[in-house]
Parts: sequence; C-alpha cells; structure tokens
Amino acid sequence: MKLIKKYITKEFSKIALLISTSLIIVYMVIDIFENLGDLTETHTDFITIIEYFILRIPQGLYYIIPLSLLFTSFLTMAIFTKYNETIAMRSGGLSLMNITSPVLAITLIASVFVFFLNDSVIPSANMRAEEIERRSENKPKEMFFKGDSLWLKSDNYKLYNIRFIDPEKKILWRINIYSLDPYF
Repeated sequence: MKLIKKYITKEFSKIALLISTSLIIVYMVIDIFENLGDLTETHTDFITIIEYFILRIPQGLYYIIPLSLLFTSFLTMAIFTKYNETIAMRSGGLSLMNITSPVLAITLIASVFVFFLNDSVIPSANMRAEEIERRSENKPKEMFFKGDSLWLKSDNYKLYNIRFIDPEKKILWRINIYSLDPYF
C-alpha cells in the first residue's frame, strides 16, 4: 500500500514538475517579449532587467500552478489507465480514494503554497517590479501605502493622506490634504 502511494506520488511529482517548468518558461518568454522593449528603450541596465523578470516569477507561479496541477492530474491518470495500472491497483484491492489520495495530498500542499505565495510574496514582489518599471520610465510614484494609511499624489500639487476607507459605504475618514509648492 505504501509502496503504491509512493509510486503514484513519484509519478505525479515528475509530471507536475515537467508541466510546471514548461508553463513557467512559456509564461516568462511571453512576459519578456511583452516588457523587454519598454525596459530597453529607457536604457535600463541589464542587472535591473534581470531583477525585474525574477520579481515577475511569483506572479507567474500563482497563475501556472493550479493549471499545471489540473493538467498533471489528468495526464497522470491517463498514463496509469493507458498501461492498465489503475486496473492492476483496483484488482489489488485499492479503492479509487486510495489511488487518488496522493494526488489530492499534493494538490492540497500546492494550494497552501499558492495561498502563502499570494498572501506574502506576490504583493511585495509586484510592488518592487512596478517600482523598477516606474523608475525606468521616469514616472513619479503616485500612490503608496505607509503603515495603515494611503497616500495619493495628484497633478495639481496636492498630497492626500487617507487613514480609513469604507468601500461599501463609499466613505473616506481622517483625510489630510497637503498643498505643495510647484517647486517641491
């Protein structure tokens, strides 16, 4: 029983790694073709361009992992069926739950990983990538979060500090408006 689960886990992991790697490479190639022109037009140095694309990988993983696990599940079970391995497992007394439990365990672990990635890594990586993009295009930073408040910079030399936002009631509380000198 443990040997079969180990075998299913090994086969599923090999295929998942292959599909995930292939899809992330395709994602990164598309991303490079999409954004490289903008970064090179502004004469951004090579190290910064590499850093930008490395910072884009977590977002790609967030998009790719669920899709690759779905493909992997189908492909693994199709390969097992093609070589009559599922019939052998079933005739050996394994239920479908026992056959699919390693797949479900791996997808559960991957779901937790994607949740962690989306909750902690992606926001900071995307902010740093946007900062690189903004610096390369010489655009000023127009909005940022500091602590528990939102800061906005407008075109008419005003700086807005918003402490609390209630999107349901469409209410802003504790707003400070700073008028800046045009030479600031």
